[in-house]
Amino acid sequence: MLVNPDRAEKALIYMAETDRDYAALKADLERKRYACKRMRAHEFLSQESGSVEQKKANAEISAGVMLAEDELTEVLVAYETIAAKRKTEQLILDIYRTEESTRRAMI
Repeated sequence: MLVNPDRAEKALIYMAETDRDYAALKADLERKRYACKRMRAHEFLSQESGSVEQKKANAEISAGVMLAEDELTEVLVAYETIAAKRKTEQLILDIYRTEESTRRAMI
């Protein structure tokens, strides 16, 4: 047996205990993406002169946009970390269910 009942239980507990954290990180990720868009627009519109492309470039290298992108990256790392761990735990549960089904079929 690849996955014993204790390991399956740990996976279930992890999944149950991280539902809220996962959802909160996903919401925070969307907020940070929106904040980046708003900051780009703000930086673009705050420039009085220059071509459109020059204003876009200046907005991209502004301190506000770089800070917003850094914050987005931090949340993205946290979100992807918990998402990957939850996916691993889900795979463990799937393996356990398959093994249990096979075991019952053999009885």
